[in-house]
Amino acid sequence: MRNPQHLLLGVIFTGFLNHQLFSLASSCPPVRVTKALLNQTATESQYVEFIGDVPDLEAFTLSLWVKLLKTGPDVSLFTYVANDADKTRLTASLTEKSKSQLLSLQINDMAIFTAEVHQGLNAGEWHHILVSWHGATGTWGAYVDGVLLESGRQLLSQGMLVRGGGRAFSGYDLTTTQHDRKNDLANQEDNAKAGFSAWVTLLFLDTSAIEQPDSWLNRLAVELVASKCVPEHGGDVISWQDTPRRGYGGVLEATVQDLCQGRAKS
Repeated sequence: MRNPQHLLLGVIFTGFLNHQLFSLASSCPPVRVTKALLNQTATESQYVEFIGDVPDLEAFTLSLWVKLLKTGPDVSLFTYVANDADKTRLTASLTEKSKSQLLSLQINDMAIFTAEVHQGLNAGEWHHILVSWHGATGTWGAYVDGVLLESGRQLLSQGMLVRGGGRAFSGYDLTTTQHDRKNDLANQEDNAKAGFSAWVTLLFLDTSAIEQPDSWLNRLAVELVASKCVPEHGGDVISWQDTPRRGYGGVLEATVQDLCQGRAKS
């Protein structure tokens, strides 16, 4: 496992060198990367599969940017399903209940956390989401727009392993589907949940974890990642820039031009 400082904290030193550590508004450069549009209809679900080898995960950090077209009761941000008899799975999702938005993480059907998104993820605006889990200690952290929502320990997850060799997706909850690489899973007749309507970009999955989510240095590092909008801040398993991806259902890709707008803080 890599040093987690290589994942997030390296961006701090760039800030020091440029004398912009506490002037994040001026350090937000134009971002020229692609974004994927996932839209759902009564007859078709759109989602993205990341094509690559996923190793066994003893810890991970997941980061992505989303712009919801509309809010809904269940938004599957990321799903990983392994091809094993134990039905290994990892799901990060956003749900809406009683006018409250909840960010949650499940591993192997175990609820790691559910955290309320107090600031709300408004439709039509870009938001940065980052979740981290460290299997050796069960430590987890959840951040939205660079702000720590909650952190804690799920002691029952200590020593848990997310087995590799499976398939990773964004935009569709495939935890109840068959995972045959020859099939388009959107056409399977099963109890899979519907997808969500949103733009998605700069998703990464890394084998490093943030072991002290509430420390000031780590909180600052995540805030910088969410403010600088840079694509090169992690992803040794999945990198939006480098990992091939396959769209299902007619996924549209376009250039991001407004990712930084409204996210930088002075």
